[in-house]
Amino acid sequence: MTLGRSGPGWIREELQEVSQEHLSVLVDLVVVAVCGFGLYVGIRKRRWTVVALCGVLLVWEALAALSSFATSSRVVRIPGTTVFLDAPRSLFYSKEAEEDGILGLVNQDRSVLLVVTQLPQSFSPADSDQFVKEMADSSATVEILDTNQGPIRLVSSRKINDHGVPVRTFSVITGDPSTKIILLGVVHEPRFEDWRGAVRNTIASVFWDSTMEVDPFERVDFTVDFDETLFAPFAVPTGIGFSARSTEARPVRPFMQILRIPGPVKELHDSISRDQQHSVLTFALRFITGASNVTDTGARDIQQTGVGGLNGYRVKWIGQEKDSGLPVEGMFAAVLGGDDVYVFHGMAPPTEGSSPFMEAMERMLRTFKLKL
Repeated sequence: MTLGRSGPGWIREELQEVSQEHLSVLVDLVVVAVCGFGLYVGIRKRRWTVVALCGVLLVWEALAALSSFATSSRVVRIPGTTVFLDAPRSLFYSKEAEEDGILGLVNQDRSVLLVVTQLPQSFSPADSDQFVKEMADSSATVEILDTNQGPIRLVSSRKINDHGVPVRTFSVITGDPSTKIILLGVVHEPRFEDWRGAVRNTIASVFWDSTMEVDPFERVDFTVDFDETLFAPFAVPTGIGFSARSTEARPVRPFMQILRIPGPVKELHDSISRDQQHSVLTFALRFITGASNVTDTGARDIQQTGVGGLNGYRVKWIGQEKDSGLPVEGMFAAVLGGDDVYVFHGMAPPTEGSSPFMEAMERMLRTFKLKL
C-alpha cells in the first residue's frame, strides 16, 4: 500500500510502529511462556511461592491485554474504497453487516455503526452542505470538527430508526476534486455517552489516498466489463455502483448498480424460478421507485433472459425524475445465482437515437459472470 505524500502523520506513524507492536507481542508471549513453565515446575515441585508469583504475572498480563484491546486503535481501510479510519478495535468491518446494508464499521451488537460512502465527485451536482442537512432532521445541530483534512461541518441529530429505536447520528461530507466521502455515524441512544467520543474521533481521523488503485471487484463475487471512459465505479453494500464520469451539470445523471441480494429473497426468487413474469415486473417497478429518485414508472418491455449463464428477466422502463420532472429511461434485470438474486439497475436521460450510456449498461449485462 502506497500512501500519498500528503498523508497525515498518524497513518505514517501507525505503519512505522508495526514492528514495535510485533516486538511488544513477542515480549508478552515470552512472559506468558515463562510464567506457564514456572507454574508447571512450581506445581510439580510444590514451590508454592513460584506458583503464586507466576499466577499473579499471568493475571496481570491478561488484564493488561484486555485493557490494551479496549483502548487501542488501528488504521483500517474500508473495503472497496480508498478511505482510511483510525478506529478503536471494537469497531470493525463485517461481511455479515454489509449483507444487511452496512458498508463501514460496526461494534459487536451493532448498536454503533459508522457507514462510509465514497463517490466520484460527478455523482451528484447537489451542494454538499445541503446533502448533509438532508441526512439530518430539523432538530439537527451543526458544528465544526477538526479533522486530519482540516475543519469540516459535523451535523448531529436525534432520530427514531426504522425499528423504532432512538438513535443519535453524526453526518459529515468531505472530499477533494476527484472524490466525495460521506460518513454517517449512528449510535443507539442508551450507548451514546459511552461511544460519542470514539465515533467523533474516528470520523475526525478520516483520510483517503487519491493515488491508490482499488480493484472495484475486490469485495464482490462477480465481475463485468465496463467502459472506464464513461463510468466511474464505487462501492455500495453487496455490490458496485457506476456513475457517469462527465462533469457536465445534469438534472438526471446516468448511473448503474449491480447488487447481490443475499438469499433466499423468497418473493423475487420464486417469481423468477416459476416464470411468473407479472410478479417479476411488479417487483422491478417497486425496486426502481424505491432505489432511485423516480416516479411514474412504466415498463416498455420485459423478456426472459440469461445473464452470465444465470436465468432471469430483463425489463426496459421509462419514468420521471421526481425533483425535476424530467423523463428518464432505464433497464432492470434480476437473475438467480443459487439462493441469491443479482439485480442490475441503470438509468439515464432519454436521447434521440441510441444512448451511449444505455448501450454501455447493456454491454455490462452481457459480460457479467460469477467468480469461480
